[in-house]
Amino acid sequence: MFVQHVAVVNVGPPVTFEVSKDGRLRVMDTGSTSLFPSHRPFFSRRKRDESGSAHVILVALDPEFVGGRTAASLGIDPAGVELVERRTGNDSMLRHTVMALHSGLRAGRTSDQMYPEALSTALAVHLMREYSGTVHPQPTSGRLSRETLMRAFEYIHDQLEANLTVSGIARAVHMSPYHFTRLFKQSTGLSPYRYVIQARVKKAKELLTSSKFSIIEIAHRLGFADQSHLTRHFKNLCGVTPKKFQEREGPGAGFFKKSQKHSRASLA
Repeated sequence: MFVQHVAVVNVGPPVTFEVSKDGRLRVMDTGSTSLFPSHRPFFSRRKRDESGSAHVILVALDPEFVGGRTAASLGIDPAGVELVERRTGNDSMLRHTVMALHSGLRAGRTSDQMYPEALSTALAVHLMREYSGTVHPQPTSGRLSRETLMRAFEYIHDQLEANLTVSGIARAVHMSPYHFTRLFKQSTGLSPYRYVIQARVKKAKELLTSSKFSIIEIAHRLGFADQSHLTRHFKNLCGVTPKKFQEREGPGAGFFKKSQKHSRASLA
């Protein structure tokens, strides 16, 4: 048995397992998904005449995170939560979330806590809704009030240089992370993660224009994992790298442009 809830995605060729529960052989196709709830005994083995390695990604979620905090944020009694085992399914939501977490790990985004936190919360909510016998209340519709939204904005901009998390922002406005994330996106068109990234890039532009800090100093001041993390998001949003932007917009940019213009005039 696993101590945590474990979601599995097969990213390699199809493999066949024998499962002791019903004695049947089950084929795990490429892209297929499975869920193993915590503290639930199971047994499975590869089909005897199959050879080669199986290539799977496993994501483990803390049961307290899923059945405790996430359940509470959905207004569900944690005592009534029980996930069910499911094998060789085709759950696209589970697969895409697991692959996004895996991609973020490989890209070094785990130091930016908002990225894995948002995906883990989305995955936990999905498991609660799709893999539990509990009847879940439908989420309420609407948006954040103007006062709550302004309070969230103020908190985010005051904490841009700190280690921001969705749960931290939600606590500041007295909401659960799940409902805050959903209503924030309905109110702004952006997830909290995307909004924070845009706010940090905007602040980076101001600091780059002043030329008081190096690019790597700006990256660390604004909560980016490293300079390449800042550069990737900066280029995606601004179309140029921080270095190019600083050359174009920094204090010395005017002199640089005049020098270029003078040089072209001399050549003419």
